[in-house]
Amino acid sequence: MRLETLLWDEMVNLKEKIINIIDNIYVLNFIMILAIVSCFYPISSSTSILGYFSLIYLAFHWRNITKNKLFITIMLFFGWIFVSVVLTYNDFLNYTSSFIEKDIKYFLLFLAASLIIPVIGFKNFIIKFLSVGTIFTFLGYLEVILGNNLDWFFHIFRNRTENIHLYLFNDVPRLLSISRNLDPNFVGFIIAVLLVTTFAIFLYKLETLKKIDKKYFAGNIFFGIALLLTASRGAILIALFSIIILLLSFAIKRNSKSAKILLSLVILLPILGTVLMGIIFPDNILTHKILLLANHETWRAGTSEGMRFEMWNLSINILKDNPFFGVGPTGFEVCTKLPEYYVESLFKHNFRDPHNFILSVGMFGGIPGIILIVSILIQSLYKNFNGITEILNLEKIILLGWTLCFIGTSIFEYSLTEQCKLIFLYLFFSCIIMKDDENENRYR
Repeated sequence: MRLETLLWDEMVNLKEKIINIIDNIYVLNFIMILAIVSCFYPISSSTSILGYFSLIYLAFHWRNITKNKLFITIMLFFGWIFVSVVLTYNDFLNYTSSFIEKDIKYFLLFLAASLIIPVIGFKNFIIKFLSVGTIFTFLGYLEVILGNNLDWFFHIFRNRTENIHLYLFNDVPRLLSISRNLDPNFVGFIIAVLLVTTFAIFLYKLETLKKIDKKYFAGNIFFGIALLLTASRGAILIALFSIIILLLSFAIKRNSKSAKILLSLVILLPILGTVLMGIIFPDNILTHKILLLANHETWRAGTSEGMRFEMWNLSINILKDNPFFGVGPTGFEVCTKLPEYYVESLFKHNFRDPHNFILSVGMFGGIPGIILIVSILIQSLYKNFNGITEILNLEKIILLGWTLCFIGTSIFEYSLTEQCKLIFLYLFFSCIIMKDDENENRYR
C-alpha cells in the first residue's frame, strides 16, 4: 500500500513538473516564434518539435479548447481531408507523400495554438509575426540591392549548387528573401499578409487616435515596396483586394472620411508605383508581365497564363471523376501524365497543384473539401466583419484582413503540400476560432 502511495505521489509530481515546463511563458513564446518562423522558411525539425509539443500540451489542456461553429467546421475540414488522403493513399502515387504525418502534426499545432495565443496575448503574437516578417523581408531587400554579391549567404538557405535568380531587371534580382524554392508567389503572398496586417493597425490607430502612426506608416511603405519588388502580380492583387475591402467596410459601416481618402490613394499608389518602376527599371518583369496581359497571345494554350486555365480545366475534369475524395497530395501531377487527362503543355511540366487554392483543396478532399474551406472563410468573414463597429476591435480587423487574403488567393496558387503554406493556414485557423473575450482589444 505504501509503495502504491509513493508511486502515485511520484506520478503527481511528474505531472506537475511537466505542466510547469509546458506552461512556462518563455516556452510558449518560443513555440510560437518557431511556428511563425516556419511560416516563412521550412525548418525540417520544426515539424516534429511543434507536433510533439502540441500533443503534450493538449494532453493537459484539451478541455479548454474553444468549441464553436468555426471550430466544428475546421474539424470537419481536417477530418474529411485526412480521410480522403488515407482512402487515396495507394492511388496516384500518394504513398510517396509525407502529407499525412505533416497534416496531423500541424492539426495538433492548430489546436494547441488556439490555446497558447490567448495566453501569450494576440498582440504579442502579431508583434512576433511582424518582427519575423520584417527580418524575412529585409533579407529580400539585401538580395535586391546587392545582387549576386551575397550568393554565398543565400546558398546556405537554398541548398543549391548555384543561386539561380529570377530577375526583376538586368542583374537586379526579384525580392525572394530566403525562399528555398525561389518562389516569388509564396514570398509575395506572405508579404501581402504582412502589408495587410500593418495597414489594419495603421487604419485602426488613424480611426481611434485621429493621427497617423509613423511606425506603421513606415511599415506600409516597407512591405508595399517589397511586394512590388517580388513582381508577383497575384500577390499584389491579393493585397489590393484585401485593403480595398477593408477601407470600403470602414467607409460604409462607419462613414469614415479618412477611409474614403485612403481608398482613393490605395487605388492610385500601386499605379504610380508600377509607373515609377517602369521609369527606374525600364523593361522590368512586372511592367512587362502587366503589359502582356493586353495581348491575346498571352492567354493561348501553352503560355504561362494559358496553362493556368488548362490546369483549372483539368482539375474540374479530375473532380468530375473523383468528386468525393479527390486524388490526394500527388494526384494532380500524376493525372497530368495519364492519357485520359492528357494536355500537351501540362504533360511537359511537373505541376504539383492546379495553381488555384480552392481547386487545390478539391484535389485533396473533393467537392466536400471545397465546400468546407469556403464555409470556413465565409464564417470567418462574417465573424470578423463585426469588428468594424462604433467600438473598434483591432484583432477582428486584422483577422478580417487575413481572411480577405485567403479569399483573394482563391484563384491563385496556394499548395497544401508546402510546409510554410500549410502551417500558416492552420495558424490562421487557430486565430479565428478564439472566443471574443479571448480576442479583446489590447492595442491602446
